[in-house]
Amino acid sequence: MRSIVWASIFDRPAAPGADPDAERSKADRGTTVEDGLRAAAAGDARAALRIWCEGARRGDAAAEFWVGWAHHYGQGVPADPQEAMRRYRRAAERGDARAEAAIGLLYEAGLGVPQDRGEASRRYAAAAAMGEPTAAFNLAALVAASPSKTLRSPPGDRSSR
Repeated sequence: MRSIVWASIFDRPAAPGADPDAERSKADRGTTVEDGLRAAAAGDARAALRIWCEGARRGDAAAEFWVGWAHHYGQGVPADPQEAMRRYRRAAERGDARAEAAIGLLYEAGLGVPQDRGEASRRYAAAAAMGEPTAAFNLAALVAASPSKTLRSPPGDRSSR
């Protein structure tokens, strides 16, 4: 089920405000993330990666996310989770909620970094706070699967006692 939910992340645009170039017109921006998605859908992963790299060089957080995704899943390049993490971090620093969620996924699975469920939960929580619903699901699943399975109520809340 996780793969279906995780895949749904790619059907949505980045969170509002995540793309610093969003206010500029498409003509000013040149090729776009959407152009890369069309190339990928047509089966040309290398062309998609070239388009996303161009956007990433311009500071487009969504394009940086997709470059990370390509390295994560080996689309147009050999899979490289460390490079994926580097790209996801850069996109997250620019405000991309999907990148925050992807960082959480890499920490949860221990791909390219030592496994750290605490860091995964922090990243999922940050992405969920930015409006990324998949991150909220992943956080809930991580908590539900934790050995302690302890959810703490906010201070002063007596409803769970």
